[in-house]
Amino acid sequence: MRLIAILLCSLFSTAAFSAPTATDYGLKVAGVDVTSDNCADLSVIDGVKGTVSYDPATKTLTLQDATIDKADEFTIENKSVDGLKVNIVGTNNLSTTKFASISIEKTTTFQGSGTLKVKGNSYGISVGYDNVDIIIRDCKMYIEGEWGIDGFVRNTTLTIINANIEINSLKEVISRMDNLSLQRCAITEPAGAIFDASQRSIVVDGARVTGKLVIAPEKPVFKVAGVEETDANSGNLTTIVGVEGKASYDPETQTLTLDNATITTNAVAGIANESATGLQVKLVGNNTITSASAAGMVIGRQTRIVGDGKLKVTSTGASAILMQGAPLSIEGCSVVAEGKYGIYADKGDVKEVLTIRTASVEAQGASGSLAGLSNLLLDRCIISQPQGAAYDKALKGVAKDGGLVTDRVVIGIEKYGLLIGGFEVTSANYDAIDKLPGVTGSLSYDPAKKILRMVYAAIPTDDDKVAVHNQSVDGLKIEMTGENAMSGGTGCILERPTTITGSGNMTITGTKGCGVALKNTMLTIKGIEVRVSGATEGISGDKSAGCGLAVNDAMSRQRAARGLW
Repeated sequence: MRLIAILLCSLFSTAAFSAPTATDYGLKVAGVDVTSDNCADLSVIDGVKGTVSYDPATKTLTLQDATIDKADEFTIENKSVDGLKVNIVGTNNLSTTKFASISIEKTTTFQGSGTLKVKGNSYGISVGYDNVDIIIRDCKMYIEGEWGIDGFVRNTTLTIINANIEINSLKEVISRMDNLSLQRCAITEPAGAIFDASQRSIVVDGARVTGKLVIAPEKPVFKVAGVEETDANSGNLTTIVGVEGKASYDPETQTLTLDNATITTNAVAGIANESATGLQVKLVGNNTITSASAAGMVIGRQTRIVGDGKLKVTSTGASAILMQGAPLSIEGCSVVAEGKYGIYADKGDVKEVLTIRTASVEAQGASGSLAGLSNLLLDRCIISQPQGAAYDKALKGVAKDGGLVTDRVVIGIEKYGLLIGGFEVTSANYDAIDKLPGVTGSLSYDPAKKILRMVYAAIPTDDDKVAVHNQSVDGLKIEMTGENAMSGGTGCILERPTTITGSGNMTITGTKGCGVALKNTMLTIKGIEVRVSGATEGISGDKSAGCGLAVNDAMSRQRAARGLW
């Protein structure tokens, strides 16, 4: 019995105090599983030196001045971390005698400010599973192997963004890759090298590239009046012939600022964005670009026109704004484009998308005002002229009655016919009207449902203004929660049928005139208490046949010098 007791005691003791099982993250470094036990310091692994760590929360493997050198083992093996990020800091070296140095089975991104040197026996980097993306961005990588980067299986994509890549291989530099996307970078060596999807490889004149491949960031190039922006002229672009006013470029923010500037040219574009992806043209004041025979602006890379200023672009013999295989966004400003075409895209590229966001755009062209576009996206804007015009996907432009519009097209912010404290409620501000001067509490407008919501809100305004003015919203509903108030010279003017309802109460005050003025319309008060006072009348109608007040399961109190009407 004593022996049994000792054995049982030993068994329970072992079970009670055994160490918990470590979490395996689906990643290996130098052939060793990365787990919750070792992830904070992977330099404890044989063959690993420097600073190497893994953060499972962000799926980030950090290499900082690290060396991973282990015979017959992958230096890094991503088995199941979908979205793994390899953060590269300082100079790092990965080498092995195994057939591949880095093995990837799930989408992986290499990023950072440092340098990564990769050497494998057969492959530098090898993909081991279908549907895997490799992304390399903002870093430097030197890859060496019999093959450089190998996609191996199906549906593999290599994306390189603003990075320096050098591959040295005995055979193909990039092989069995279904897609290659180069963003803000280009192949610089060998000359004439391109990606051939049919061969899943880099080729020159149809022959697969072996030996050396260099990919480097593109220098962002744009020209003003035919002259390239440089370090020497960027601070003051008015040194360029044809440029007057104020014009400058900040390379840190990629912002070209036009401040009451005038650009006049003959046979070249006023502004030509050739390779400056993400260029911003910031407008201050009134600006003009005029070209006699060339396009006023050429958009060859993603460009945004922003600011609170205005820009008029005119071309006598070409498009005012010409998009060439790149998207253009016009945001918060006012742009007028007049030419043979107003705004035109000529490459038939799916990237030729024009986005107009909370902005005013007018375009006119005898051949088409807005044409050639793969899409037109309007954010908080509408086409107001010609009435009935809309983007036509088949015609690739703004059309009406089955044809492209050649008259003036006007796109702008939609006005809803409702004013708060004298300010128009529009597609630009309808969800932030509680930020208007003097407004407190929660105030918002839903244009689709025509509901003005007030939650413990107050709308005080000056004696010469109106707190709420419904000019043209048929069926406006003012929905109350809690105690709410509005006051002005006239508290509220209603020109269309309006209902005040909800679960709260409302106090409406007219400091110089009436509390509520009805103009040939009906006011319905439903289910709440409304207190109205005015210097002249409480609720005043214009004596028209359509003017009336309905109180439904509610209470309306008026106090004024001359009572209700």
